Amino acid sequence: MSGTLNNLLELENIKNPIPAPINYDWIGIVGEDSYVEPHIDDSYREYYTVRYNLLISFPDNSGKPIYGGELLPVEEKMLWRCDAGIVEHSSEVVKGDKLRINLSYGFSFEL
Repeated sequence: MSGTLNNLLELENIKNPIPAPINYDWIGIVGEDSYVEPHIDDSYREYYTVRYNLLISFPDNSGKPIYGGELLPVEEKMLWRCDAGIVEHSSEVVKGDKLRINLSYGFSFEL
């Protein structure tokens, strides 16, 4: 596993991680006038997906995550947890030339 992922597992005290069986880890890139649609990630059997998102590039004053109907006060290079399989999430519209680039690690947890 990568150093970043190992640090995350240690920080969150995750033992024997189960990778999310649906869409695993990924990189999301959202440009100007685009956004993440409101959604809840699919669950798999008796597990739900938890995602740890690292915003490696983040536009000023736009593109913030909306989590459970609330705007999150995140910043660039900030890690935030999303119980993606049980809480609706999305983002504001991105404004400006700077891309919203999100590195997302997915794990499965029992319901």
